[in-house]
Formats: sequence, C-alpha cells, structure tokens
Amino acid sequence: RKLLEGLKIVDRDEKILYISEAIEKYSKSGIGIKKTGFGKRPAIVNVDIQKGFTSTENPLGGNMDEMVESVRTLLDAARPKGIPVMYTRVAYREDGSDCGVFGERVPTLPKWFQLNGQWDDIDERIRPHKEDYVFIKKMPSAFFGTDILHQLTYLNVDGVIVTGCTTSGCVRATVIDSMSHGFRTVIPEECVADRSPGPHKSNLFDMATKYADLLPLKDVLAFINSLPAREIAPQISAP
Repeated sequence: RKLLEGLKIVDRDEKILYISEAIEKYSKSGIGIKKTGFGKRPAIVNVDIQKGFTSTENPLGGNMDEMVESVRTLLDAARPKGIPVMYTRVAYREDGSDCGVFGERVPTLPKWFQLNGQWDDIDERIRPHKEDYVFIKKMPSAFFGTDILHQLTYLNVDGVIVTGCTTSGCVRATVIDSMSHGFRTVIPEECVADRSPGPHKSNLFDMATKYADLLPLKDVLAFINSLPAREIAPQISAP
C-alpha cells in the first residue's frame, strides 16, 4: 500500500528484510543488546490518557480501548503495593497562547484540549485516586515544565514505568527524558497506543533499542507482584 505520494512502494518481503537488517546492524553496533531493568522503587507515569485521545469522536483520538483496559490492569496491581501513580494531562488556555510553537505545528491541539473543557479530563475508566499525582503539561514530555522530576526524586523513585498515548509523540518524549534523567525506564507494550499502527510500531522499535525496556504486560505484572508493599511517601525523620 502506498503511504505517501512520491515514495517507493515496498512490498511485504522487503519490509521484513529492512527490519531484520536494522536489527542485525543495531546488534553489531551494540545498540539495544542490554536491558536496564525496573529499579527497586518504580513509579508509574500515565501519559495523557485523556478523553480526547481515547475517544474516536475526537479528531485527535483513536480506538484505544485495549490500551486503557491494560493500564487499568497495571494500576490495579500497582496500587496495593504502594507504587506511586502519576498522570499527565495536556490542557491549554482558551486562546491557546500557552501552546507556543507546538500549537503552530498542531493547531488542533489547543482547540480541542482546553483546560476544563470537554476533552481534557483523564479517561474515566482509569480515573486518578486521591493519593495519585496529576500534572498539567503543555509540551510533549511529562518532564518539560512540570514538577514531576521533583516528585519522583522526593519519593526515592529509581525506575519509571511509562504508559499512555501517543506512542510516537508524548510517550516517546517522556521515555527519552525519563532515561536522560537517570531512571530505569520500562514500557509495557499493551499499555501504550497511537492513532496509526505504523508510527506506533516504528517508535516502539526505536525506544526499545535505545531508551527503555519494552516488555509484555504480564512480565511487568510479575515484577510488581514480586515486590513488597511500601508506603508511597518516604519517611521524614524529626529534627
């Protein structure tokens, strides 16, 4: 199938060959050959799992029901263990002036994701609990312009499990920043989604070879179930 006008049409066999050649080249270069693991005190960062992205009624959204249900399964396992749960929520002023150049690149974003509008709320199927943390952000990465790094540091977190949407946009930006800040970063494959399978798969490949461990949800659940329960906030000693 032709994806864009002017590009060479590549049949299925050539696509498979291209991927296998990429994997072989990466392996010879020492890229993506070692996993970094979860760390001892992970947190979960749910990126922009908002109504506007998880609903097919919004032009910026898509059918992400399976992803949302997988995230709910993950959170149901994590909360009893005292694992910190964090959400990001992208939202803008009514005039969109706080979206900056990002709004020039994607002008529909500030239009549909106005603060306290119809579409900016977290998907009700995974609504935050009172002990969870919610950060409003303006740019792709959960770390840019928010207090999430401070909160992760205060909670003595050393690993970040990233879920959400979209894989090729805000998830990818968050994963790169998570790794760059020194967190062992894990992506449960069933817990991220995109509007299109092409960008989803290509970005999973790139993140898995350079920035994070890409694992099946069952492996992430097995790790969480092996952890002892802990208090979410660190103990503060009296002076």
